[in-house]
Amino acid sequence: MFTSCREENKTPEEKIEETMDEMQDDIDEASDDVKDAMEDVEDEIKEVKEESKEEVEEMTDEQ
Repeated sequence: MFTSCREENKTPEEKIEETMDEMQDDIDEASDDVKDAMEDVEDEIKEVKEESKEEVEEMTDEQ
């Protein structure tokens, strides 16, 4: 008995649905990446605020 390596024949509707599913996965992945980047930026902003606040306090303490 021989088996084929070919992909099974799909209807145009199945191909469209598969493509849409793949695109949705890509969109979800990109959305997660954007969320992660936004969280990183928020953390950086908080860190810079804290450092700036400490610097200002040090400067005012010196006077």
